[in-house]
Amino acid sequence: MKADDASLTTQFTNTNFWGLYSTAGWNNNYQFDLQASYNRDFGKHHVDAALVFENAKSTHSSMWNQNQGFPVFQTDQYWAANSDHNDMWSGGGPDYTTGRASYIGQVNYSYAEKYLLNLSVREDGSMYFAPKERWGIFPAASAGWIMSKEDFLKDNKIITKLKLRGSVGLTGNDAVVSGWQWQQSYQSGSTYFFGDPTPSNNVGIKYGSLVNQNLTWEKSLSYNIGFDYELVHHLSGSANYWFKHTYDILGSRQNSLPTTFSLSMPQENYGVMNAQGVDLTVGWKDKTGEVSWFAILNASYGWNKVVKKDYPISYLPWQVPVGKTSNYIAGYTSYIIRTQADLDRWNAANPDYVNPGNGNTAIGLGSMVYVDRSGPDGKPDGVINNYDQSVLYKNPNPIVYGLDLGLTGKDFPSRPYLAGCCIIPRISLNSLIIMAARCGI
Repeated sequence: MKADDASLTTQFTNTNFWGLYSTAGWNNNYQFDLQASYNRDFGKHHVDAALVFENAKSTHSSMWNQNQGFPVFQTDQYWAANSDHNDMWSGGGPDYTTGRASYIGQVNYSYAEKYLLNLSVREDGSMYFAPKERWGIFPAASAGWIMSKEDFLKDNKIITKLKLRGSVGLTGNDAVVSGWQWQQSYQSGSTYFFGDPTPSNNVGIKYGSLVNQNLTWEKSLSYNIGFDYELVHHLSGSANYWFKHTYDILGSRQNSLPTTFSLSMPQENYGVMNAQGVDLTVGWKDKTGEVSWFAILNASYGWNKVVKKDYPISYLPWQVPVGKTSNYIAGYTSYIIRTQADLDRWNAANPDYVNPGNGNTAIGLGSMVYVDRSGPDGKPDGVINNYDQSVLYKNPNPIVYGLDLGLTGKDFPSRPYLAGCCIIPRISLNSLIIMAARCGI
């Protein structure tokens, strides 16, 4: 391979650095899209449709090596290199090829611009899955009714816009799969013991984890209902309720295997999670002289619940993920000894206790102490450990809000945006909660 051969590589280095050093790498990416569209009116009927084909592919290759202690610069034989591991590099990579393909069809229909219907379906293929599980079909449908265009509302001076809508759709996710788990893998290591007359560990390869050729798409079935409104041409907003049922979530099973079993178990599509929430917006638009302005406030409240997920049998109740949100927060509870009465009660309940985290000093005024909530027998045991943790926040940060402001004139545009989130407080003024996040346990 030549350093100036641009047709083979996008990167090539070959320099003398003590002994030998070289690196090479190249990438190839392409995207192909094809679309056919149809649009036609039949009286009050309107139809538009589209057929789409998408295809993407990426390949990558890489190689690098180094040996600083190469003893004889005149030789090109790698066997003559220094065997000291600190002076050696290995090859880089990995080489891989990934790709996706999609067939998409969509039809929109409306009657008198009042009754709306959308139907779509897509078939997606991903190289992350074995051939028999590679393709997934994901349909969707939505409908709307613009009530403000009906005879009983079209001349209403107060309700200037009102639309009801709903949708249902199935989507797939292949990004949850790492690597090529449906293909046999191998690992290297010095795990082979042989030799005569002096046996020793030798470098070799061994099988990786067991293969699961049934890996497939993670799927989400989503429902949404809502309405949009506008009053007196100024006040507008929307309200939505959504529900998402996600299943075939990829995860590891908790299996009891004998110590003589040398391989690791593959992941499986078995997890289930439900999520739901409410989205609200309200805004006002107006015009003052030559300046048009608007303000839109939006807020969302959502939560989820783990329905199915394996966990070790040794987990304590606060560690069990099933029945909880995926981002709940658990940890220890503590408080500060503020008065002499607090200190006297503490010393009476815990005689001869010292603080190992502060040089084995005694507890005093201003000390922070953990609450001994429980023990192996379900009662406080005088020991602070995992038995003393509990769920502190069942659903942290469930509310997200934002404010969108707009100001436009003949000579200037301006549109700032403010956003944030809030959490329902549970920490009292007289206690200090030390929290440890336990996400997705």
